Amino acid sequence: MRVRKAKQGDVPSIARVHVTAWQACYRGIMPDEFLDRLSVSDREPIWHRELRATDRLVLVARSERKTIGFTACGPSRDQDKDASLVAEVYAIYVLPDLWGQGCGYALWRRAEKELVRAKFAELNVWVLAANERARKFYEREGCQLDSTASKDAHVGAAKLLEVRYSKRLHHR
Repeated sequence: MRVRKAKQGDVPSIARVHVTAWQACYRGIMPDEFLDRLSVSDREPIWHRELRATDRLVLVARSERKTIGFTACGPSRDQDKDASLVAEVYAIYVLPDLWGQGCGYALWRRAEKELVRAKFAELNVWVLAANERARKFYEREGCQLDSTASKDAHVGAAKLLEVRYSKRLHHR
């Protein structure tokens, strides 16, 4: 497996991982009707925009000429954070059949390195409170639950709670 910065040519495979991972990890959390309607073609324009944004970092994990995971991060979008000092991990997803095999860890570590290089002092990540697998991943990676930050996410007809995790970044 190799982790590298994403290119525009990676968009279809990023969109495929995005949809596949959402349909697996959010089943039972988000409405089935919403998940069943997700499509790669709807996600592709989003990822084209993300890759054109100069303040975004999108990384892909590839194995055997196939994208198996990705992460996207950049300045925090939270009003209570200084976006010049605090980064946000907007997304990190891996193909479900590869969960638990180190791909997410490799993406996370590379993103952390890049954020340190960009002089961020902290990173934040929002996660659905009901997504225990993701919460455990962030906790293993040294993130702490920020008990002062939560928000509602509206997905289809459902209202879901998101919580924020934070981690200080160590500069050497």
